[in-house]
Amino acid sequence: MNPRNKVEGLTAAQLVDILTGKITSWKDVGGGDIPIVVVAEVPGFGTHTTIVENFLGGTEFTSNARLMQALVQLVQVTAQIPGAISYGNTASIDASVAVLPGVEVRQPLGLVTKGKPSTDALKLIAAVTKYGATFK
Repeated sequence: MNPRNKVEGLTAAQLVDILTGKITSWKDVGGGDIPIVVVAEVPGFGTHTTIVENFLGGTEFTSNARLMQALVQLVQVTAQIPGAISYGNTASIDASVAVLPGVEVRQPLGLVTKGKPSTDALKLIAAVTKYGATFK
């Protein structure tokens, strides 16, 4: 979220309503009287699809969302636009934006090897599973 937005937190339901366009002003969730600008990846990208399927219940982002080609762009654009809100992963979020606590959407990670996994691949699998990932 743009750090100039003075909203302390949002419920999951409020966030769904913001991302899908039902709530369009920060004043409706305790903030200032400025329009909400949703910043999202273009449809079909992994994180976009995960949020639509696993958080928005299959409903697409608002048709007014500003669409970006890369996840890293979401943070950059959100930091520049008052009223903006977006999403990101741990690697893409930096101090230029405010992070709302309490909402987490897990994204599946697939690892595939050709033949038996190499020693390096096994190290990667061990490192990922250390942080709660599971493999089938």
